[in-house]
Amino acid sequence: MSESPSSTPPVLAAMIVAVSVLLSALAIEVAYRLYLGLQPDPISSMSFQATNQATSVYSESSGYNYRPDSTFTMATVKGGRLVACHRIVTDSLGNIGLDEDDRTGASWKVLVVGDSFSDNMHLAGYTWPDAMDPLLEEGLGVDVSILNYSRSGYGLAQMFAAARHQASHLDPDFIVIPFILPDLTRPRLWRSTVEMDGVVQQFRHTTALYEPGMRNAEPFSLVHGGIDESWCERTLREPEGANPVLEDLLAQHARFARASHEDSSLWSLRRSFFYQRFVLHDYSGRRTRLHPRESYALDSFADDAEFMADLRFLKQTGIPFRLVRLPQFGAMEQNAHASGTAQQRSLLDSLEQLTGQTVLTILPQEKAVPEPESLFLLPYDAHPSRKGGDFYANAVASRLMDELEDRTAEIERPGPASSSHADALLAPTPW
Repeated sequence: MSESPSSTPPVLAAMIVAVSVLLSALAIEVAYRLYLGLQPDPISSMSFQATNQATSVYSESSGYNYRPDSTFTMATVKGGRLVACHRIVTDSLGNIGLDEDDRTGASWKVLVVGDSFSDNMHLAGYTWPDAMDPLLEEGLGVDVSILNYSRSGYGLAQMFAAARHQASHLDPDFIVIPFILPDLTRPRLWRSTVEMDGVVQQFRHTTALYEPGMRNAEPFSLVHGGIDESWCERTLREPEGANPVLEDLLAQHARFARASHEDSSLWSLRRSFFYQRFVLHDYSGRRTRLHPRESYALDSFADDAEFMADLRFLKQTGIPFRLVRLPQFGAMEQNAHASGTAQQRSLLDSLEQLTGQTVLTILPQEKAVPEPESLFLLPYDAHPSRKGGDFYANAVASRLMDELEDRTAEIERPGPASSSHADALLAPTPW
């Protein structure tokens, strides 16, 4: 039977489908990049933070450390106006806190390694881990010291790296790793302070060494010597008055924001619609020069060789550790944690499988917390308030109490690896 003249050969039909798919993908890509090009210039928001001096110092092993024995003033600017100021206090160990006692001298030590929800840098030295100290002492009947080595911006991978590093030096009896949902997809970050054209700016970057030109980094805080508590009080009280310091801050931010915006080429691979969604798992649709928080591209911590080395080290020390998921405002309001993206769910599942433990949650089991907004520094900051810190301290302490009681009842525990063994386990990782 002869072939109908109107039928299309299979090869030609396949070519037509392939070309159609290609043209559709090209149309999507062009439309997406036009959309990015029409996004408002980031300068127009004029939203940023600034401090009176650099708050951190670069550390290859920890990403960064806070400057010890220091007090800083941090200003938050939204829409070109000063909306809040906070005092940051660090202790002699370079952690956020008041250093009221020798935290390394107690007979029983708890190491905490979390993110900004646990260093509470906005509350003048108050942290919920430190508030948990007397609760544990009363409940356990032993002298407890909380070693709070939390750092703002840490993700889960970096928390394990920091826990490994500190466990080898501090020999804690227990480790708590508290985290929030975004921490699952945060990459390892370092901080550097750089002076450019007379302006001091703090940068965070996703490689251990800062590379000039803002190619692998993003600015996160300006440094200006004119910021202090009296300036904050006066500016908040008289927002319309002449303010050379604020004008200077706005001009500096505009210059960096413009350079960052122009450096974000619309035609680079990182701006690709398909690359952002299927490689970076970034669905934000934002035009920024760098997406450090979306650049952790793995779906399982098992595929992260550095994470696995850190986890093996912690297990070999014999020091028990617990993972605690801290509720953010939305979770407090609805009394339920957000499920997150497919990548976050996959990472959370792998975390539980690899550690062999279920992540603890401290949400109330019966009903939502009344007035959850009072637990956070809303509306300009989503971090815990002092009341929220008290909630975290009580909730985490009560959830851990049974396990900690069993731990203190032990006469002996497997000691940390010998120094030579620890040195071998702590072989440098290629960050």
